[in-house]
Amino acid sequence: MLRNLCNRFNDFAQSEDGAVTTDYVVLCTGVIGLGIAITAGVSIGTNRQTEALNTELSSIQVSAAPEPATSVSGSEAAAAPNWRDWQSREDAHESDERSSEEDHKED
Repeated sequence: MLRNLCNRFNDFAQSEDGAVTTDYVVLCTGVIGLGIAITAGVSIGTNRQTEALNTELSSIQVSAAPEPATSVSGSEAAAAPNWRDWQSREDAHESDERSSEEDHKED
């Protein structure tokens, strides 16, 4: 009986039926296990960095914004950009582009 069992085991071990399926299952299991191991390693490092950043940001004291300057000398006021001047230059530029496009259409 023991000899019969050994013969059946040898026959099973030497049989190649279904070998591709078995290889595929083993390969997929290895790839999935490797993915889980990599994910675990990366998440541990990410969690450590997140905790360190949280600690650092929690320790920073934020103060109110400084008051704007109340007086500006004449030369500084002239040099300061003015939104209305910028907008009027932008509008003039757009109208020049439109007239240039219309001139090209007429040709």
